[in-house]
Amino acid sequence: MTSSQRCSALIAILLVVAVSSGCSTAPPTSITYSFDPVFSFADSKSYAWVKPKPTSGSSALVEANVRFLTDRDFQAKGLSLKADKPALHVWVGYESGFLDFYYGYFGSTAYDARVLTLNVARAEDNQLVWQGRARGSIKTDAASGELKKAVDEMLAKFPPK
Repeated sequence: MTSSQRCSALIAILLVVAVSSGCSTAPPTSITYSFDPVFSFADSKSYAWVKPKPTSGSSALVEANVRFLTDRDFQAKGLSLKADKPALHVWVGYESGFLDFYYGYFGSTAYDARVLTLNVARAEDNQLVWQGRARGSIKTDAASGELKKAVDEMLAKFPPK
């Protein structure tokens, strides 16, 4: 093998490594939130989970895990889960990619959320007062810790001051 062939082979190997390592890294999750600046969060200390309209590709396990993580964060902030006459209604929304829905439909337990949304509304009229959103590729399995990180980051500044 000549030195120019070795150099070409080395460049080809480096390009393959660079491309494959770039493809395997998921983009970071971006967290945003919005809220009603007039609403008094200080006066709203109880909440109840409500069921959103069913969507295709939904997963009861993802919703249960988000609820568990949110309950923990809410209770640490002084909010209490109350089924009867709560001040706030809370629900989870999420979107996944086509392949995640396809694999989920055929029984795979792997599930990535592309957008995870946590919604908080006034219980009296169901008007949205706060919404947190995580965008990216969020692994929802318990072992990865990505779902916990996304929920914790969304709720880091809840309630707004």
